[in-house]
Amino acid sequence: MTQGATWSVFGPPSDVRFWKTADAAGAVWPLVTKIREDLTSQFDRYETALSLCTDSAASEITPGSRADAWAALDFEPLSLNVVETVCDTLHAEITQAQPRCMFLSVGGGYEMRRRIQKANRFVDGVFQECDVYGEAFPDCAHDAIRFGTGFVHVFAAHGKVQIERVHPWEILVDEVDGYDRKPRSMHRVKYMDRGQAAELWPEHATAIEAAGMPSGPWAIRSTYVADVLVVIESWHLPSGPDAEDGRHVIVCDGATLVDEEWTRPNFPIAVMRWSRRPFGFYGRGVCEMLVGIQYNVNKTAIAIDIAHEQAGFQVWVERGAKINKAHIQNGIGTIGEFTGSPPVFMTPATVAPEMYAWLERQYQRAFERARTSSMAARAEIPAGLKNASGVALETYNDTTSKAYLPQAREYEGLAVDVGTLVVQTCQELAEADSDYEVVYRSPKGKTERIAWSDLRLDDGYVLQRWPTSLLPNTPTGKLAKLSELVSSGLAQALGWGPETILRLMNFPDIESESELTTAPRDAIDALIDRMLDDLDPTIMPEPILNLALCMRVGTLRYQLAIVDDLDEERMALLRGWLTNTAAMMPAPPGAPPADGAPPAPPAALDAPPVAA
Repeated sequence: MTQGATWSVFGPPSDVRFWKTADAAGAVWPLVTKIREDLTSQFDRYETALSLCTDSAASEITPGSRADAWAALDFEPLSLNVVETVCDTLHAEITQAQPRCMFLSVGGGYEMRRRIQKANRFVDGVFQECDVYGEAFPDCAHDAIRFGTGFVHVFAAHGKVQIERVHPWEILVDEVDGYDRKPRSMHRVKYMDRGQAAELWPEHATAIEAAGMPSGPWAIRSTYVADVLVVIESWHLPSGPDAEDGRHVIVCDGATLVDEEWTRPNFPIAVMRWSRRPFGFYGRGVCEMLVGIQYNVNKTAIAIDIAHEQAGFQVWVERGAKINKAHIQNGIGTIGEFTGSPPVFMTPATVAPEMYAWLERQYQRAFERARTSSMAARAEIPAGLKNASGVALETYNDTTSKAYLPQAREYEGLAVDVGTLVVQTCQELAEADSDYEVVYRSPKGKTERIAWSDLRLDDGYVLQRWPTSLLPNTPTGKLAKLSELVSSGLAQALGWGPETILRLMNFPDIESESELTTAPRDAIDALIDRMLDDLDPTIMPEPILNLALCMRVGTLRYQLAIVDDLDEERMALLRGWLTNTAAMMPAPPGAPPADGAPPAPPAALDAPPVAA
């Protein structure tokens, strides 16, 4: 078929450039329909994966179609679904971490670092509001493991940031455009409540009310009572930094709801792939990898099941024996007569042992193919490590987790990408509302309102992957960590006495004890930060604090202020901190009275701070 003949089916090349047309709704709808038809094989993989991980018959993935499949087919679930077991195991392994994005300053001084600290709490506050660790992130990982690709959409609605998991089949990218995983256009097809759509775009309420019901490839196959319509959201990225051809449109049947310029260099969609294909936008999931093994498991399990159903004892009698065969039964209290040798009851093997061994081997191969183990599925550790040290357990966990290290990095990268999209969305919200703020809740329950206008972020920052906690998150792991701290002498060096160690053995809350240990330094840093932020000379060290540590930290902060070229007003505050601290420190034995002059600071002011 020639190129001209190809375009004669769909239209001239200009029709696919929805960002250049005045009628967005008229251009986007047929374009997305064509892309959906071209992705038939990808949707077949979605349906196969959905069948494997839900024990249901293969059917379409539109809402309501699953019920039709169950009603139409005499279907029995899989008796041994190894695919879903493997997927659940990998999901538990990947999502046990809670990665967060962390801002780091690039150069800059004190003010930039303080804004970066607030920015970290601001994004954490948005994550808390949207419950990303409870919904969006685990759901995205669920989709990536089973279907190959998971998506998270970050957008603004009703003056707030929204972080929403997107079903993989809702995101459409042309196969040629996404050949190198860097498409220029992306489309999202979503079923939306008609009332919700009218609330979001009240100026188009009449058109939304008149929009038809889902049809074509998005038709709902069963009887339903929900009043929904299909909404298509499309983005085209600018061709360059100075280009003005970026566009963002949202359309429904017969109406354009949003039509605006798109200036960002990226889509508002974060992507997580379980395994990257050599080319193409969509990833490869575990269900697709294990479909052949599951097929073998099914055949073997069915053969064994049939053999067990047909199994039974056999009765052997001598030829010519005068036995009434009708009397041979398994009834209770039956009396039978025979002449000659009695009948022999034989029970042959129901299934050859090799079949059970083959089934077990296929089952284990599924875990090996997915680079995990059946012990992980049962939450077990090898017998030789049951009483092992914390170091041995950490080494074992580190070794086993390296098998799917790329996938763990993808999950961490998801947090960074979502954090970047949150920053971009907040910048747009702040343009419309200069008082835009978020509430951050610290792990200790303290709340803090942070205004976006106070951050004033520009290009002086970068985002980095960062784990939420470096300490073990299970009681066994925490006890092993405590044993390691005690045996290495670090617990004693931190000042943990016998009573503290005994208490931790009963309740291994190492994080809380660590916070108590670092509280003296944390309190001093908090006071100095508050003094410098508010330019408040009345904030000074209290006698109850560790005054030697106050002097050392204050001296180091003063030296850092010199490096950062801090303004003179804040430098004076730091000098006042040092002077007041020195005045409160007890005089060394045998020292003469100060005679009104402030005492000299200790000689070793440049010594590094020590843990209190």
